[in-house]
This record gives sequence, structure tokens and C-alpha cells, in this order.
Amino acid sequence: KLVAQAFAARDHLVNGKAAPLVEQYDHRHRQRLARVSWLAPDIISAILEGRQPVQLTARQLIRCSDIPLGWQDQRKFLGFA
Repeated sequence: KLVAQAFAARDHLVNGKAAPLVEQYDHRHRQRLARVSWLAPDIISAILEGRQPVQLTARQLIRCSDIPLGWQDQRKFLGFA
């Protein structure tokens, strides 16, 4: 659900499209959700397949504002490498 909301939030913020999955959230929460959509593709796939590290939760991803931009750095930071 988090990944779907993340992409809906990004689409809403970037293109201004109405997004039923995230319209009930305020702007700040949509920004937090959108950050998740910029994770490395293999990290997103792992999350969708339930292969993320045990300590990595949806709440942690949304609240984390210092996720690195580089994909390799993301893997290390989030416990995938």
C-alpha cells in the first residue's frame, strides 16, 4: 500500500493530478510519501515482494528525511547491502 501511495503522491505533487489514494493527506505528508517513490527500483521491488530488512517499516520510511539520493547509498542506509 505504501508504494502505491508513494507513486500517487509523487504524481499529485509533480503533475497536479487528483490522486484518490492520497487526497486525504496534507501537503507535508504527501511530500513524505513521495520520497519513497524515488527509492532504487530493486528496493521498491524488494518491498513489494516482502523481502525488505525486518527493521525497515513503512513508518520508518515515511519519517526518514535523510535517505540518500544515490541508489547504492540507499541500499546501505536502509540495510539492503
